[in-house]
Order: sequence, then structure tokens, then C-alpha cells
Amino acid sequence: MTASKKAAALLAAFVALSATEALARDYYDGDWSRSGDNCKKDEQCWIEIRKPRKANQYTLKFVVADRLDGNKVRCSADATAEKSSRGNFLRGAFTKTRQMFDVFAWKGGRIEMHAVGNSPCDPSISINGLYGAAGD
Repeated sequence: MTASKKAAALLAAFVALSATEALARDYYDGDWSRSGDNCKKDEQCWIEIRKPRKANQYTLKFVVADRLDGNKVRCSADATAEKSSRGNFLRGAFTKTRQMFDVFAWKGGRIEMHAVGNSPCDPSISINGLYGAAGD
């Protein structure tokens, strides 16, 4: 095999592997933030969703932190969720409050949270609405 054919084969394998990894990434798995309209002026809020190795099961954490220092967490609430049978949304409940929620995927790299009631951290904070990928 010539050097150019080897290089082409290597490039093709790399492209195929990259495409497979991109397809394998789970849409919901990530950190999701929302603009200040769902938190108090001196706070920032976000959702962390992780997909453990178990099929269709997720962990979720809603976090309220200091607006200027995200490491100063004021409150967090853990939850578990499962992907719906059709795979088009997550349904779960917060561990301590048993508050139910659904998370839907939106075009443009966003998710929408629909929870029964307000934040499990603070009843004056709405957890419902659209969230974008953190850092975007």
C-alpha cells in the first residue's frame, strides 16, 4: 500500500470514528444554564444532567449559587430521571421533595424543564423554562 493510500485510509478511519463518537453523545448529558430571570438578582442557577452507564437512567442536580462565584453553592437538589419509552423526553423526581419534572430537548441545543411547582431549593425561584448549554 502506498503512503498516500495509507494516509487516506487513516483519515477515513478517523472521520468514521469521530462521527460515531458524535452520534454516541447523549443529548441531555451536560450542564444547562438559564438567564437571570429564573434566579434572584444575586444568584445564578443551572441544571447538571449526567447519564451513568445504565440505559435510559439519568441523574440531575439543580444548583443555586452566588452570582459572582459559582463555587459558593447556596442550595442544590438531586434527582433521578429516565428517558421516556419513545426517547423524546426525561421524566423524574427530586430525591428529597419527590417533586416531579419533565425535561424536553429543543432545537438549537436547548432543553426545557417542566416541573410541578417551583424550585426544590426556594419556592420563589421558578425552575421551569428553557436552558441553554452552559458556557454558550
